[in-house]
Amino acid sequence: MAALVAQAQALGPVAQSSAFAPRRGARAARSAVRVQAAVKLEAPNYVGKEEVPESLLRPGIDDPNSMRGRFERMIRGIQDQVCAAIEEVDGCNFRQDAWTRPSGGGGITRVLQEGNVWEKAGVAVSVVYGSMPAESYRVAVGRDIPFEQDDRVPFFAAGISSVMHPWNPHCPTMHFNYRYFETEDWKGIPGQWWFGGGTDITPCYVNEEDMKHFHGTYKAVCDRHDPAWYDKMKTACDDYFLIPHRGETRGMGGIFFDDLNDRDKDKIFAFSTDCAQNIVESYVPIVKKHKTDPYSERQKQWQQVRRGRYVEFNLVYDRGTIFGLKTGGRIESILMSLPLTASWRYDHQVDPQGPEQKFLNCVRNARAHRPAQGRRTLVVTAAKKAPQSGKRRLDATGYIVDNSERGNIFAVEPKQLYTSSPTSDRAARQGLGGIQGLAVLAAAGAIVAAVTLGIAKNPADTLQVCVGWHLGIASVQFDS
Repeated sequence: MAALVAQAQALGPVAQSSAFAPRRGARAARSAVRVQAAVKLEAPNYVGKEEVPESLLRPGIDDPNSMRGRFERMIRGIQDQVCAAIEEVDGCNFRQDAWTRPSGGGGITRVLQEGNVWEKAGVAVSVVYGSMPAESYRVAVGRDIPFEQDDRVPFFAAGISSVMHPWNPHCPTMHFNYRYFETEDWKGIPGQWWFGGGTDITPCYVNEEDMKHFHGTYKAVCDRHDPAWYDKMKTACDDYFLIPHRGETRGMGGIFFDDLNDRDKDKIFAFSTDCAQNIVESYVPIVKKHKTDPYSERQKQWQQVRRGRYVEFNLVYDRGTIFGLKTGGRIESILMSLPLTASWRYDHQVDPQGPEQKFLNCVRNARAHRPAQGRRTLVVTAAKKAPQSGKRRLDATGYIVDNSERGNIFAVEPKQLYTSSPTSDRAARQGLGGIQGLAVLAAAGAIVAAVTLGIAKNPADTLQVCVGWHLGIASVQFDS
């Protein structure tokens, strides 16, 4: 059913740039596609800035203290907070478009274009009342519900969506989206509800410090609510923002959650609020740090190529964008997420030893190098035997992926592995001790054996060593 939320919002003036993935897999998605054009919304009435109502809820019908009212107040507060922070750094102001609908709902889109720091930045909120075909609802909730062919299920959706594209190639693009959806009671079935959202970052160059800061802030948010959430939501983010025809992720991840209703509604609302309130802290300091960094024409061209990838994902794979375009939604708001400029260079190649290739290695391996939950992964490159010198040793360079920095395969400097006591010493310096140190020792020994036996014939072969974080189990994988 969640796919229908994005579709409904895309029909309105604000199209959410993150789609809602159906919880029950392909069956729900296919059904949604068959009936998507039947989601009904009224045409909006545009209003002046001074006429924007205090609430976009239906007056006298919706309780302002209900979750509908609380979520609307939250996202409008976040819109104010984020826009104020961006304006303070940029020195330019957002323009605002607002509208309402005769039977309730509406939206506010704010866009800053050709500013001093941001090429284009948009922050949009929407409150939507609509109805969906009963067949879509039946498939989404997974229940055999009797209904008439023309039956429709009323729903409510509210969300905030934003994309920020800076001028400087050393400043990353950032996207966030937080949303709440509920249906009304229908044919004796209580109303359904869930939350979704996420924040993700898309740089053009790898900056370890910046990525540690960004991901660290969201890991801290997740840990305050459920320590298991960060890993799950980081994985979901990598999975959603994949560009299959390129074999790359759109950026360097973040968090993404959908159909979240597995615990008390107030607790999930508190989590969504915490995530949204973390946006400024996670992103703005990075832009402040790099907004005046010098850059070359080559670096600017690379940024334009990466912006092209952003466009490809949003127009080819983002479900909310696709639906909005197919059903005649407000084009300006649907395409708010696109950068002002982008480029597609034919057969574009980068220096295999340059920083652009380092970035490509990250976005092309975000999935392949993802460690299992509760594990630390050591990715080893350029492994070879060292000269015999009393101690059997393997010289190897590589990098560590820690469970707390899942997907950030660039986070640690190259290491050297030994197959005797120095391994345990180095492991201890890396925060691994006892059985973990033995695991590293076993892993290093496995690499030595592999090289000695000729399994890894090329010293530049990439080897992955998965070191058990708690169990001390090691295994070796070879990437050709």
